[in-house]
Parts: sequence; C-alpha cells; structure tokens
Amino acid sequence: MRQGVRALVTRNYDEAVAAFQRAVDLAPTEIGPRLNLATALMRQYDPGSTSVENFAIANRRHLEFLRAFDLDPNNWTIPVSIGVLLFGEASRGANRRAGLRLLEESRDWYRKAVAIDPQSRDYWSWMVRDAWSRWYPDYSGPLFK
Repeated sequence: MRQGVRALVTRNYDEAVAAFQRAVDLAPTEIGPRLNLATALMRQYDPGSTSVENFAIANRRHLEFLRAFDLDPNNWTIPVSIGVLLFGEASRGANRRAGLRLLEESRDWYRKAVAIDPQSRDYWSWMVRDAWSRWYPDYSGPLFK
C-alpha cells in the first residue's frame, strides 16, 4: 500500500495501479486498497484520448469503484466519485443519446450519495449542476450541441 501511495503522490500512475492491484489481490475484501486502485485508475485515465487502452482504463476504473461500493455501500465517496466520472464522460461525449444516458446514471449515483448523507450540501450541488445542464443546454458544453 505504501508503495502505491508514494507512486500516486509522485504521479507515477502505472506503478500506483500495479502496487494497489497487488494490495487488492492480497486483501480482496478490504475497501482501502480497492478505493486506492480506483483512484489511481481515475488519475491514469486521459479524458481527451480515444485509444483502446484508455477506454479499458475507464472501464476498469468504473468496475473497481463498483466493487468498492459492494464492499462498503455506506461510503459516500464512492457514489460521488462514480457520479462525477459519469458526468464528465457525458459532457465530453460526441453522441447526444449516450451522453443523456450517462447523465441519468450520474444523477442516480448522486442520489445514492444523498441517501447515505442527506445533510451534505456537496451532493446536492452535483445534482443542481446536473439539472442546470439539462435546462440550459446552450451553456453546458458539447453534450447538448
């Protein structure tokens, strides 16, 4: 774990992913290594790239967050992270229908975060941003153009 954290801090994401994967392999039911692995994958992902490798990283990152959520369904950081990632993918998407589907998924994950901690303003702000994107598409980036 320490090696992975060190690699993450120094922005050596390939090494961080490898180290956290080893930690997950040693302790598959522990939440910490899995969240760190998902975070390293999130940092490794390049939102501007359309390469097959980058797509694989995005899918793996999403899968690791889902596995983490299965391990700890009361951890609010997981649904927020997934919601943020899906919103980002929706706003960069070239396909309007796929983008709207991703926005729906994003909103569902924000709702899960609100269900875990209804008092947090952060989750509500993400939901407001989502709603604003739907009502004011001219100001919402490439998704709605």
